[in-house]
Amino acid sequence: STEGNLVCAVRPGDPEQPDRVGRPAPGVEVRIGDDPRRESPAGTSGRVWYSSPWYMEGYGFPGALAPREEIEGWYPTSDLGVLDAAGALTLLGRVDECFKTQAGYLVNPAEVAMALRGHPMVVDVAVVPLHASTGASIGALVVTEGALDPASLRRHAARVLPTSHQPQMIRE
Repeated sequence: STEGNLVCAVRPGDPEQPDRVGRPAPGVEVRIGDDPRRESPAGTSGRVWYSSPWYMEGYGFPGALAPREEIEGWYPTSDLGVLDAAGALTLLGRVDECFKTQAGYLVNPAEVAMALRGHPMVVDVAVVPLHASTGASIGALVVTEGALDPASLRRHAARVLPTSHQPQMIRE
């Protein structure tokens, strides 16, 4: 569920996938991206939007009633996610945990860190915005098993991340 609604659910017969929150509930549609009117291909990460015949009015205790944001019947959540080919949603973090790079890309540091942890030498990673007068760039502080060849980690990042999400600075 999200701030305004039940969005996805695991259904009887669905395969067990601990990293997924389920497929859209009956009557609910889910889209990913900056604009829900343009459907993103499966595997694309971005903001989670939903369309539903019902919506919870108010959130919190007491419920805060305010006009809800929407685009042609699509409601944004504060969640970032990705839909697989079967329509199952995996949550990747929250929009308020992201930062915009100097090129204008919205970057989820948890998503970048998860991708970098896929390198066999990497034990842990912290991804942070590095602020400069021209805007933020992506920095990664990496903990490794033994000495890491930075070029090897950059090649790994190039394979698993779009150019816009690859760290400009990597430190061990």
